[in-house]
Amino acid sequence: MVLGIGPAENYKQAPPTRNSNDENAEIQVSGAQVGTDWQRLLHQWWIEHRRYPEEAARRGEQGETVIRFKVDRNGHTSGAQILSRSGSQWLDMQSMATWNNARLPPFPTNTPENEATITVTIDYILIH
Repeated sequence: MVLGIGPAENYKQAPPTRNSNDENAEIQVSGAQVGTDWQRLLHQWWIEHRRYPEEAARRGEQGETVIRFKVDRNGHTSGAQILSRSGSQWLDMQSMATWNNARLPPFPTNTPENEATITVTIDYILIH
């Protein structure tokens, strides 16, 4: 799943310009069998909530942030931590703000597990 973002996308609210096979941006789910439908809902949630920080765009900052957090069956996230920093404090802060204490889609009712661990790689790219 692609989580690329750039300022032009932010203002147009368009889907990411990279294809879904991009190996540099992804979501990994472990600890629960949530299924592909839930992963599509998660991607849609990302499209609706993604932002490129204005200060980072103004400074021409780009980079990749990797963040990990827990999500419970009701979609509440907790324990977000940055595993890999982008080199920009603004991009890293935006990553944390997006995913920490977020309200994601709830798990499908047939998911037996109560919690999953999500690892997200966000590739912040300026579109010129």
